[in-house]
Amino acid sequence: MPRPTLPDVLERMSTDERAEKAKLKIKQVVARISGLLALAESNALIVYSPLLSGQIPPSTAGHAFNVFQRAMHGFEIVQLCALWDKPDYTLAHNSIPTVHALIDRDDVVKRLVADVRNFWPDRTASESSSRTEFANYNAKMRQEEAGKALAVLTSLRKSVPDTLESDLVGSVRNLRDRDLAHALERTRAEDKTTVAPMKYGDEKELLAITTQVMEDLYLWITGTNFDLEENRKLQRERAEALWGNCNFSILGR
Repeated sequence: MPRPTLPDVLERMSTDERAEKAKLKIKQVVARISGLLALAESNALIVYSPLLSGQIPPSTAGHAFNVFQRAMHGFEIVQLCALWDKPDYTLAHNSIPTVHALIDRDDVVKRLVADVRNFWPDRTASESSSRTEFANYNAKMRQEEAGKALAVLTSLRKSVPDTLESDLVGSVRNLRDRDLAHALERTRAEDKTTVAPMKYGDEKELLAITTQVMEDLYLWITGTNFDLEENRKLQRERAEALWGNCNFSILGR
């Protein structure tokens, strides 16, 4: 029996099944971001700052610190790329493209927009002026928020595939595939075309894109805001509390 394909699986799912699966998936995706932000904030001090490296004189200890730097930097790249892994027919990947695949149909977007409308129930105005004002406010918000949901979800249906196929993702993912997750002479991507090498800092740019996409998806799929910037500030405070109080006492050569 032939293995099913992703389009076949998605086509067999009802509108409600896809919408509910998307809500579950985006929550699972967001659950991974806190750890990634913690890594990024630690690496801001370990990899991109002289806070620790500046304490290490030319010595045999420097080799061990370089290993530590590369391991921390590499693990952040692996975790970041995992959020952009393409889905297969199992829909097992907790990734942005998996969520995108589930919502990438007009009827699913329409259902999600309807859910947003339902957050602002239709209150029939009564003779009471306060109730009339409340009903008018709900009607205004229902229209505005539904419009925002439709605009953002429509935009994401295009921007997520564009990001996935961008040179930025291609370079970061190629490093992950060739050197970090595997030990390859060449990747499949390199067999097809020329892939630009990843540069230091590319992962920062990709993480900024990733957090914005995740916030937008989470808000308009679940109807709940998730403040990743506040989460990142918390992770920064924790990283500074540890690494800012870490002192090496190493003899030079």
